Amino acid sequence: MTDRNRVRLSKLSVALIAALAAAPVFAQSTSAGVGGRVVDGSGQPVAGAGVTDYATLARGAGIKRVYSFDSLDAWTKGAAEALSGAGPAVIWLRVEGRLGQKTPKAPRPMSEQIARLREALGVE
Repeated sequence: MTDRNRVRLSKLSVALIAALAAAPVFAQSTSAGVGGRVVDGSGQPVAGAGVTDYATLARGAGIKRVYSFDSLDAWTKGAAEALSGAGPAVIWLRVEGRLGQKTPKAPRPMSEQIARLREALGVE
């Protein structure tokens, strides 16, 4: 793989991450990270189980536009600002999973989503 292809692939990766972060706005359910409380079957916290704070990691990496939302109401109020600014942004939607809840199905196959993203970005 040439350096030019690596740069192109790197740009595609960044664009894909940004698109996936905005996926809920487009009624897609895609996730790039897991955060939350780790509990056992009785609801007690699991000793030694870690939780990642993606907002702090992003700020530490020098990203200035970092948004973290704890509720649907907070996301509804802040989504427009988070999605409209220039430059890179990290949007962390903290949601709590429910035992037995099924993950929504994507509206189209991932290969088609990637092809549409590549076309929109003008990437070969």
